[in-house]
Amino acid sequence: MAWRGSSGEGQAALGHEVERVLERLGDSTRYAEDADCEKPMHVQFSRLYSNTTRHWLNNECASANMREMLSLVIVSFYSLYEDYVLDMRLDSAEHTRVCHWSIYLDIAARRNHSQSLFWRSILLWFGIRAHSRFDLAEAIFRAHEAFRLHHGVAPDMAEFKRTMFGRSSDHAFRRAFLDYIAADGSSGIGRASALAVINVLSFVWLPAFQLWRRQAWNEAMDALQNGRKVARHPITATRRYPATPHA
Repeated sequence: MAWRGSSGEGQAALGHEVERVLERLGDSTRYAEDADCEKPMHVQFSRLYSNTTRHWLNNECASANMREMLSLVIVSFYSLYEDYVLDMRLDSAEHTRVCHWSIYLDIAARRNHSQSLFWRSILLWFGIRAHSRFDLAEAIFRAHEAFRLHHGVAPDMAEFKRTMFGRSSDHAFRRAFLDYIAADGSSGIGRASALAVINVLSFVWLPAFQLWRRQAWNEAMDALQNGRKVARHPITATRRYPATPHA
């Protein structure tokens, strides 16, 4: 993305874009009311995504430039989610998609899994991997280039790496998962129990999650150093089963 105007005007425009991301993530009811059979399943990922984004915005950045970079990543990150997931039409025999979201989209299209805790957990796992490992690399690259074009100088990526992977990042992700589980009435557990679950399972999911994020970071840095773009190319996919009809 790019934004124009003076520094103050640019910051205001970017702030509005971040607010737009939060509004669209929070409007989860629009997926449940959508006629496409796969959209209701996106509610689960969007709720977790919204929690994570809000906690990231509360993350303490060392400088205004780093907060600007964080906002740029958030906006680009969500734009990719819209392009690669929310705008996908899976109701035709053949459609195009990016490869790294394929497993998630196949599960999401099966509406009969929408009440299954097991399948919702699997859906989240593959969604988190697709977004944090692959889309994040593209978002970091886009944010870097937008910052450079606007300011005429590249951002301090060493400082931004500390923002991305500091101790506060683990805290933000734990709290996001805690809020998601505690707010999910179908899970049957309260906030105290959710905290216990998160603390136990964090020894499994948090290292994997941070590994995917670091792989995304390395891919973006490699692309910037070698003067090439981070881009995903669509593939043609065939629906493997009939669309599940609405009840």
